[in-house]
Amino acid sequence: MLPGLLALLAGVYACTGGNRYIAVGRPPQAYYQTALPTRDVSQDLERAFQAVKRIRITAVYDHFGFRPETAPREGERLREELLARAPDTSWDSSSREASAVQIGHQALRVTLLANAHAVRFPDTVVEYGPPDRLGRTVGRRPILRVSILRSQGNLLLDRQGILPFRVLATDRARDLALLGVEYPADAPPSAFALLEARPGDARRLAWGSFVYVLGHPAGYPLITRSIVSDPNRTAGGSFLLDGLWNEGISGGPVLAVRGTDESLEWVGIARAAAGRTEYLLAPHPDLAKGEESRLPYDGPIYLEWRQRILYGIALTVPMDAIRPFLDRHRADLERQGWPVPRL
Repeated sequence: MLPGLLALLAGVYACTGGNRYIAVGRPPQAYYQTALPTRDVSQDLERAFQAVKRIRITAVYDHFGFRPETAPREGERLREELLARAPDTSWDSSSREASAVQIGHQALRVTLLANAHAVRFPDTVVEYGPPDRLGRTVGRRPILRVSILRSQGNLLLDRQGILPFRVLATDRARDLALLGVEYPADAPPSAFALLEARPGDARRLAWGSFVYVLGHPAGYPLITRSIVSDPNRTAGGSFLLDGLWNEGISGGPVLAVRGTDESLEWVGIARAAAGRTEYLLAPHPDLAKGEESRLPYDGPIYLEWRQRILYGIALTVPMDAIRPFLDRHRADLERQGWPVPRL
């Protein structure tokens, strides 16, 4: 039996021309890969997501409405006595959600990184009256409504519960914010999880680099993937992604795949989907419903603007912008008991 098997193997070897197949290593890789990793990174992503928190910010505004004939004029100081003359008053609230990354831990306190635009509401919003029928502004515009920020509530929504957080520092130019939350003494160890992915170098990203983005769009815990375009598009090293982002993913970490060992590195945070302002001609805003659809329309025309989201074009804040932001605030915040790591 054995001699026959050896003869068969010898025949197969002869038919193949005596070729031997030898496994070879992978060709040289880019600093960050341009494809899915070949190893299983699901556990790495699961650990990373423990540090990504969902936050909700709610602002309450008091509104003071004026009639055009008695309204204050542009440039007047909005004193309390002026607002007290408003014949129409009301209030409402507005909420937005975003993501934040836990980066520092000391005792029960945790420091998080987020976007500044997510946690900042304007203190005062002024709405002016329209121009005349010919589109001209005669004198100073009338102030039709003033909205004053009464209060702002900041909440971290975690599986362990709902906790308030405070805004520790912001940088509107870089669109970055540091937040602080204090967990209860009985919080499980997983509540204090920090992002384990080592800090990377966004300047080494290339056209087509593959990245993961973690966050809470529309309140859902989600990991999505994107491809890098236009790396180093600014002096600060920002880059574009093709992610189809929804509201709530802003502030989530962007993780690239190292070409050498396929480890995940933190190269930035999600910022926002790109947008475009569109201007439209519209009928008089005070027309009764249905009148503007009557054709032919011969009333006055006004210019309206709307913000349109350009899905598939996503903006980021690179690590080169995050590092100096943390360095600038580290000493002051650590004196207050809020840890700020060195990335």
